[in-house]
Amino acid sequence: MVGGILSSTGFVIASFGTSIQFLSISLGLVSGLGYGLCYSPSVAIVTRYFKRRCSFAMGLATIGSGVGTFILAPVSQFLIENYAWRGALLILGGLVAHICVCAALFRPPPEHTPSILTAKKYCDEEEHFEIQTQTPGCCNLPRKPRKFNPDSSILQLEFFVYIVATSILASGYIIPLVYIVPFAYNCGVSEREAAFLLAIVGIVDIFGNITHSWFIDRKWIRPYQVHTFAPMAALYGVSVLLLAATNTYSLMMACAIPIGYCNGVFMSLMPLIASKLVDAKVSPTAIGMMYCALGIPLLVVPPFSGWMIDVTRGYTAAFQMSGAFLLFSGILFQGSLFTACLWKGRTHGLTKCKSNPSSQHNIQDVA
Repeated sequence: MVGGILSSTGFVIASFGTSIQFLSISLGLVSGLGYGLCYSPSVAIVTRYFKRRCSFAMGLATIGSGVGTFILAPVSQFLIENYAWRGALLILGGLVAHICVCAALFRPPPEHTPSILTAKKYCDEEEHFEIQTQTPGCCNLPRKPRKFNPDSSILQLEFFVYIVATSILASGYIIPLVYIVPFAYNCGVSEREAAFLLAIVGIVDIFGNITHSWFIDRKWIRPYQVHTFAPMAALYGVSVLLLAATNTYSLMMACAIPIGYCNGVFMSLMPLIASKLVDAKVSPTAIGMMYCALGIPLLVVPPFSGWMIDVTRGYTAAFQMSGAFLLFSGILFQGSLFTACLWKGRTHGLTKCKSNPSSQHNIQDVA
């Protein structure tokens, strides 16, 4: 609720702005702080309510980002054309205030002991419980929470590298989202057609969010969820590199589709992986740290890429830098998974590696 109030206040104050510095403080600092207080807790709450189908639940919870991109891109353009930018900010500030209404619907996660039938129905190898199996395919009632394991804490290698990888990923994916519309202007595309490119990103964002989160929740792929980060980062990077080489509207649309799909995937995948790499007790902290790391490149990269565009007098170099960041982030994180597999025996769903003799983890420990 506090985040909703701050976000709305930032938009309203920005409508009275007279300088870029004023807008940077009102929209950037005040509204940005409000969004930080809204988004991270909302995602962390999902991990407390859902265990077995956490990925799909995360996809449904974060689908609003794609819906907002799809709807607000043309709506914002319409508001600016009819009410000027000051009136548009006032109206958007009123819309953002509805976050407080949504926040009023949150309730603490239910604290209860599941029945034997419920435990047998929803028992799964990736639950955060210590389960004793009597016969193949059956499981007993969870007797007690799994004891905290230091190797599953926030200090482990995979999570540290993941924080770095997501920061690099954010450095890459923010550039096409910010500059795809002016890039289209620069290529001679009309304002409405250029705005529609962002709407396409939002449409496909929704599709990618739901389909990918549903797919990785299938039983056969569930142990390998963390390994989907690298291929999706590669697809994202290649799409941005191709966008840099396009000069027609049809080709821009063709590149906007995978960009939107991958953006939707990462909206739900990034917090899910953060919660998978650490112990359940510290997963909300891990998600908060991840979003904090994402905020740094979102602050630094847009002005730097804008400077690069001004110096090079084009968008090619900025998009090429974006694609390189995206590809490198996937390689870096996947490399950390293989390193943890070889040194610590944490396989994350892979075929069991030669583990460190001091490690007592099995294939289900961190997956």
